Amino acid sequence: LKRHDLWTIKKSFLCFYLAFNQDELVGCIGLRKIDNESSLLSRFYVKKTERRKGIGEKLYQKVIEYARKHKFKDIYLGVDEVSKSGIGFYEKHGFKKTSEGKFISEDDDFTYLKNLEF
Repeated sequence: LKRHDLWTIKKSFLCFYLAFNQDELVGCIGLRKIDNESSLLSRFYVKKTERRKGIGEKLYQKVIEYARKHKFKDIYLGVDEVSKSGIGFYEKHGFKKTSEGKFISEDDDFTYLKNLEF
């Protein structure tokens, strides 16, 4: 990552986690603040060759831990319809589709929401 990228991450995200396999970056996830009770899961990626190895689960759990610690009640995310494996992961982890259409970016087809229980 370049210095500019790190500055953008620091400015834009409440937390941002990276996963490495030795020296190779293989995954990332971030959380942004919407308001005092709601947050936005963002930039959740795991390299295709590294999927189904528990990396996404570990990244996801770190963000959930952060959100709970900071008392966020809701986590939103935007998903495009071609992300079938992503949608399956989110639904398995308690996210529910709340609407169709753009929420976060022009690339999103659906908005998902997870209510955090304390």
